[in-house]
Amino acid sequence: MKIFRYILFLLSLAAVFGCAKDGGRKEFSEYYSNSKTGSFDGSKQRTHQVLSKPFVIDTIYRSMKGPVDQQFFYLADSGDIVWLTGYKVEVINAQGVILEDAFMCHNNLNLDSIRAFPWQSKNFDYQNRVFTLTQGVTELSLPDGYAIPIPGEQGFKTMYQALNHNYPDVDTTVLHKVTIEYFLDSEIDFKLKPLFMQTLWTVKQYEGPVGNMGEKPEENPKHLESIDNANYHPSQQPSCGVDMLANNEALQGNDMYYDNYARKYTGHWKIPPGKEEIEMNVDKMLNISKKRKVIMAVAHVHPFCTEIALMNEQSNEKVVPLIMKQANTGIGLNEIQVLIPEKEIWLDPTIHYSLSSTYINNSEDTLSAMSVMYLYFEE
Repeated sequence: MKIFRYILFLLSLAAVFGCAKDGGRKEFSEYYSNSKTGSFDGSKQRTHQVLSKPFVIDTIYRSMKGPVDQQFFYLADSGDIVWLTGYKVEVINAQGVILEDAFMCHNNLNLDSIRAFPWQSKNFDYQNRVFTLTQGVTELSLPDGYAIPIPGEQGFKTMYQALNHNYPDVDTTVLHKVTIEYFLDSEIDFKLKPLFMQTLWTVKQYEGPVGNMGEKPEENPKHLESIDNANYHPSQQPSCGVDMLANNEALQGNDMYYDNYARKYTGHWKIPPGKEEIEMNVDKMLNISKKRKVIMAVAHVHPFCTEIALMNEQSNEKVVPLIMKQANTGIGLNEIQVLIPEKEIWLDPTIHYSLSSTYINNSEDTLSAMSVMYLYFEE
């Protein structure tokens, strides 16, 4: 077991330091010689729709517990560039009637194949997420003139999962219909501003000595179960790929991280009734070497999350706060804030940042939680 933990620790270190390397490739702005001089033409935008398999909803499915599906497809030929501009998912019945999003846990647009970008691909070097939608936010549209460039030879994968928190007696069949909006570089003669997405998330320590991940404990350390305020867990990030949180074969299917001092962490945790706050440093996840402008931010959380915020650790200022609105009745989310800043937000590599997560579980049950923030930066 000690050898296994040590191997995992080395793997997590490799993932962290792997974030910063670029393999000598140029950034997209250097790779892509944009000589287009035309005016923006929205009529050139394409759409592509993908349907999930039918999901039978005949019992309660809590977050992350419902039936799943995935679909594979391409949007362009090799050598072209796909400029992604929007992503939407609708829950429909067998007759195509749009239903409430209470039957959607989440929907992801991922890259299918190995990330063989011809330019430095930022986070796609270590995680393959492009968009995530969930109950409370079922549509994302990038601001006009911005788009995420993806090589045409890259395949896409839509990931679907159903949900049902509140209807134990339901017996219905639903599908998730995805609509993707994009331009093809070969069809436009105007410039688009390239964006890239960076993922930040929190983990919760549930075993081991008090202290940050990888930090050598004191000679006679206190252990987590002896902490009075056990719902507050400052921690250091374990690695830099949000897709490593779930279904990682190296972790035997468990959503866990280890360090070399018997600490254990999880990216999906349980919250009992009451309030819980988690805050952790995310400097390595941000991995910024120069000032970056935030164009859009959105969250992926579970019901009873009230806010997640990117914090300036020095000033304790909320740099990017995202607020959630809970369902009027039962368990669920009415709205997850999508932030498109009216006032410019710049992240500075000389400043330390943390991610703060707040849950207030007003139910009588212990439920699952996770807190992820997706930041879309100008290239």
